[in-house]
Amino acid sequence: PPSQRDALPSQDTPQARLMARSTSAPRLRGAADSQLRAPLFPREPAQGSSALTQSCPVPQNSAMATTGPLALRSMNQTWWGQGAKTGTPPQRGIVSALQATLAAKKESKRSSGRPIPPLSASRTRLPDIRRDFNLAPFREGGRRHPAPSDAADSYVQACEDRGILPTPVAFATGHSLCIDGRHRGLQDRDLFALITVVQASGAETVDLEGNPNISDKTLADFLQAVAEQPKDARLGRLNLADCHVGEKTINSIVEMLQEPARAYALTHLDVSGVSMGTKMHLSLSKVIGSHPLLHTARLSDTGFGHMTSAAEQCLTELAGSKSLRTLDLSWSCFNQSLYAHLGELISHGSITCLNIANSASATSEARGITPVAYFIERLTREAPLTHLDISLNRIDFRCALVAEVSMQGSEKLSRLDIGQNPLGPIGMRSMVRLLCRNESGLVHLAAPESGSGDGTGVHTDLQVFSAAKPDGRYNLDLSRPYHRALLRMLYLTCDRFGISAQDAFTELNASPAYSHPDVGPGGLRAVPHAGTVALTFTCEKSYQKALLGVGDEDFAMFLQKRLAASRLQLGFRKARPLLAHWRSCEGLYGEQLAILEALAKDFAIRLPYVEQLCRSRSLIADVLGRLLPCLTGGKPALFMGQRLSPTLTDYTRMLHQTNSFLTFNVENPTGQYRLDLANASDYTIVEWLGLLDSWEAATRLRLGRLDTSQLGDGSHVRNATFREQPLPARSLLEWNMPEAGGLELDYISSRRAASDAKAVDNDTWGQLLIVLSKVATTSEHIPLRMENLVVDSRLQALRAVSHEIFITSSQLRLLLSVLPTEAARAEATVMMFTRIVDMHNEGLFRARFADSELQRLRDRLGHANYFPCLQPERSTFALDLSRSDERLAASMLAALASKEKPGNIRNCSYVHRDNTVDPMTAGVPKSWESVAKVPKEGVFHATYVCSPDDRRIEDRVKLLESITGCSTGLGESETPEQEIQWCMSATGAPSLVQEYVEFLIWTEADVMEAFATIAAGKATIAPRDLEEALNSLPCSKFKGIDTQRMVDFVRFLDPFGEGQISKAEWSTLELLRKEMWWTLREFVAFADLFWPPGSPASMSACWRALVPANDDLTISRADWETRLRAHGYFGPTSPPFGYVDREGTGQIASAAFDSLAKFRLAPGGSG
Repeated sequence: PPSQRDALPSQDTPQARLMARSTSAPRLRGAADSQLRAPLFPREPAQGSSALTQSCPVPQNSAMATTGPLALRSMNQTWWGQGAKTGTPPQRGIVSALQATLAAKKESKRSSGRPIPPLSASRTRLPDIRRDFNLAPFREGGRRHPAPSDAADSYVQACEDRGILPTPVAFATGHSLCIDGRHRGLQDRDLFALITVVQASGAETVDLEGNPNISDKTLADFLQAVAEQPKDARLGRLNLADCHVGEKTINSIVEMLQEPARAYALTHLDVSGVSMGTKMHLSLSKVIGSHPLLHTARLSDTGFGHMTSAAEQCLTELAGSKSLRTLDLSWSCFNQSLYAHLGELISHGSITCLNIANSASATSEARGITPVAYFIERLTREAPLTHLDISLNRIDFRCALVAEVSMQGSEKLSRLDIGQNPLGPIGMRSMVRLLCRNESGLVHLAAPESGSGDGTGVHTDLQVFSAAKPDGRYNLDLSRPYHRALLRMLYLTCDRFGISAQDAFTELNASPAYSHPDVGPGGLRAVPHAGTVALTFTCEKSYQKALLGVGDEDFAMFLQKRLAASRLQLGFRKARPLLAHWRSCEGLYGEQLAILEALAKDFAIRLPYVEQLCRSRSLIADVLGRLLPCLTGGKPALFMGQRLSPTLTDYTRMLHQTNSFLTFNVENPTGQYRLDLANASDYTIVEWLGLLDSWEAATRLRLGRLDTSQLGDGSHVRNATFREQPLPARSLLEWNMPEAGGLELDYISSRRAASDAKAVDNDTWGQLLIVLSKVATTSEHIPLRMENLVVDSRLQALRAVSHEIFITSSQLRLLLSVLPTEAARAEATVMMFTRIVDMHNEGLFRARFADSELQRLRDRLGHANYFPCLQPERSTFALDLSRSDERLAASMLAALASKEKPGNIRNCSYVHRDNTVDPMTAGVPKSWESVAKVPKEGVFHATYVCSPDDRRIEDRVKLLESITGCSTGLGESETPEQEIQWCMSATGAPSLVQEYVEFLIWTEADVMEAFATIAAGKATIAPRDLEEALNSLPCSKFKGIDTQRMVDFVRFLDPFGEGQISKAEWSTLELLRKEMWWTLREFVAFADLFWPPGSPASMSACWRALVPANDDLTISRADWETRLRAHGYFGPTSPPFGYVDREGTGQIASAAFDSLAKFRLAPGGSG
């Protein structure tokens, strides 16, 4: 209206110059420009704005603020045309030219008095600006284009005809042959205006992605115009992704591709996000497959795969193209048959880049595995793929193993995207192995958000392949892709170790009959797709060469060479992509932990690589905690690796994670283990124990030693339970270990002290006991709640040096006296059991355990390994005949009684499986002397007694040597019985018996002479005669003996209630006397260690420690025990007190305390 004429800006006003302000600047591109997805109108940089545009604000209520700067868009910062001549950016030159033309037209209109219509009107027509739009011609795409004024004239005329505002983009102004309209909300009229430009100058790139407002008919018309563009214009790229594409548009594309003259140069076609029917898929696939130059086709999210038969035909057409190199079929719906068909086509086609992300259908035909596994399984090593995207396809550890098998020999595949899949730790192990194998060409692995996922969980029957420990039992259903991949991986393992399948596959059972397939053209064996196969896989023959020269008992050297031969080595060429992948996962804690778990369980890592991984400062403790066990380079590398911890907190966390590894003694592995398989160190210990077990089992067979295993399988592992259930395998080596779960077991090595081994001297052993005793106490120095922790730490320290020393039975007994708990005493006994040089004196430390403790100790060590061969007297047995070693113990007991005296086995009974009791009144059957004839069920109870006259020492020695496999030296002695330290446990002995034995020790009387005196020429002693003899002793302790105490005395010597005490039963007191003598000697040895005596005949130093000077000159029995416990002595306290308190007053004085000095050990020695 005339009232608004004055409000319009003139050419020289700031408001007019404000029209030059731009909000975006598209890059000018030709058909050869590869960056198609750059934004059409990015914002112009601040430094590109003119001073005028920065200094002239627009009122918010003005027409200019409503409509913007007349929709005039600035161009890219490429220089051409007049801008290049004047030195100004071209977008400013174009806008200035348009601005000047518009201003001139407005001025002429104003001077003529004609009203100027409002710019915001819907039918506004712009003035003719073609005559002022004169720019020079330019070159693009290898040909000379006409002057931009021709395109601008056509475009402006079209805008005037349709009543729309012109948008001076590069294509509209004729400065580019690229139509870049991505996500700009274009409508039909905008596209119609561009048709005239297409018809005039042509277009080499059409990118209309993300414009759903354009109708199907308009798109079809537009494509028809593109197809009929000038002959010298060649369409190279067409992108209609996420547009409203219908049948008409698809038909236009098909017609265009069918005529080589129209779209001969088309190389890129993108119709992603366009819903298509089956017919459209078929027609489009055919023309794509037959096009001679098209190398990229993107059909993502087009509904591909809904009809299997039609989809197979489409895949055949697409893969049959000779020119197609990149194919995007992501967000489709493929079942297993489509995937299998696609795998065959890709393996023999020419496609190098394939995207099938999120295309796995949820079908129940895939046997518990994602359907994409069927595609991966059919990929061969000769497949031309270089880039594969299989993300978002529900790939778990099963499909990951299929991928590892199919891709590990492919040298062409360099990039694999497997992100957003529930790989879990097991699946990530497969991917890391694939990335690090030298025969694999993979250099870039993208696996974001894939570190978590389901592993084996509680289903321990799921079989997991381990590259470091492939040996084991496998039960395979060949109709499942995962099991076929397991079988192929075993064949690849044979190739890796250079052994034949016939040597590696043992105990093979198959239905139907199975024969080893030959290697196919793809480098893999064509295993059948039906049937079942059960086999045991072993690579022992491949290790024989590596283990040449390793001694039978050199466990450390065996493990070093065995692990070097079995674990994967991370080479320098593959370390770079691994470290790059690690760095790409920075900040993704779960993914990085999964990488560490994979490296820890399958690889041998060198220290420089660990140092690079430790550059992730927040994960230093996790890196070291997982990779120290697999570090190569021995102890120096281990020491340097621990020094990588920069802070005390990291060092403490690392120690906590690697505690089981750092305290494991490979030279003395005997002990009890409680391991968490989720911990990398614990997992490594289980692996090592399995290897040691197999090595020792092979050694036992070679040397012909007796099988004392719990289950009769030669294993040295006992009481193995996983998640409180029996181990689901015959041995650790055959067990497919899951990724998590609690494992408990006892390991008993067959390694024993040689006959010429020398025990550590008493002085050195005493110093070790001082170190242990100073902390193994609940005194004021250590809180009670930390007692077990401190004791365990000291036992771990002792374990670390246990392989360096040998000890005697008496030294082990002294060690038990400084340990406060039953558990600590049992652990120390098991730990040092194989380091004892005089096993014939094992009764010395066996006497320190009660019957219940001894039963648990035998369960841990083995009833055959810890059979009391030389001192079975008064031993009770409860044997579970379902276990091999306990049947062996029952057979040995029957054979020993048969040689000495059949009646030596007393109180025997046999409890059947149904709990019926057989009293065995006729004794143990003689057939039990053969272990094969011992029943394999039920529980056998018995007690063994034997008089000194009935002992067959030579038979007992042979029995002991057959178990240990070592010579005791007793067979060469003329008086072997005198070299044995006879004793028995005083636990359970009545107080009157102990007092009588103490009296015999005081008086130094002979036990058997006392029997002769009391029996008075008879063969037995009656209870009445025994009571009279005790009352006649010159000691107040035996005056007026209580009746019940006397009954307990008789029952102890006559346990079977025969009413008479025989000479053999009386000899029990001799064993008890020696036990109490050893107890006194043990106490004095402890006192001398901690309170060195002033003279050989004095115990004053010990007395002053127990009874301070400000206390009374005597000490009661209760205070005696309390103070000894406070000073770290946990042996028997009653015998020393009773020996000093000869009159039974309940108090001892310092004068009588020195009498204990007679039991002092001689300096030096090892006894």
